[in-house]
Amino acid sequence: MRFSKHNRALIWTLAISLALVPAAARADIIQGADYLNTTSGQFDFGSPIGTVNFVSNPIGPGTTDTIVQRQSDAVVNGPAVPIMITALSLESAAPVNIGGSFFDVFVSLDPANLANDTGTLSVMGTSTGGTFSSTLDVFFEIQFIPLVPGPAPSPIFGETMFTGSGTWTSQAPPESVNPGAGFFPTGTEASLLASHSVQPATFVPEPSTWIHCAWALLAMPVHYRLRRQRKA
Repeated sequence: MRFSKHNRALIWTLAISLALVPAAARADIIQGADYLNTTSGQFDFGSPIGTVNFVSNPIGPGTTDTIVQRQSDAVVNGPAVPIMITALSLESAAPVNIGGSFFDVFVSLDPANLANDTGTLSVMGTSTGGTFSSTLDVFFEIQFIPLVPGPAPSPIFGETMFTGSGTWTSQAPPESVNPGAGFFPTGTEASLLASHSVQPATFVPEPSTWIHCAWALLAMPVHYRLRRQRKA
């Protein structure tokens, strides 16, 4: 089969173009959701409350308390892609003293601004892992629940812009709640008001499950002794 000079030129141009594209740049991360677990968090309320430490308040699956949607495929070392935070659930690490009364404090997304919780994600590295950077505009709601019945401060609604960075891997952690995601980030995002560190969420046995297992193990020798006594 013979090619014209024009066709040969096109073939050479295509071959050279493909050869010049780095392998990492052709490694896509498919659009999907990141199910995350908070390892630490802080929010500065200012005077008189000050800075409050927050921990995970899981909503599931597993230890998930934060969900971020990657709204399009991401190309490693390519342009930033749009993201949206669709779930956030944190609680104060300890009751907070406000004017002599103690409250548990809960953070979630403002239901009136869910469509505005958006940002961008840039992924660097290779097809198996690397680093990432992100921006995320978060509209939040903070509620104060008294430890004893009584009046509570009104909920606080606000907005803060986070910038984040960290590492990622394509390898799912053990007991991952979303093992097929292909993108598992660990990192920290911070703003003028708050900081928030996360890791991939996992399934963990509930405390009741451990208790049942422990009782089952303790009962095994007793059951074995009873069977031997009956046979005797």
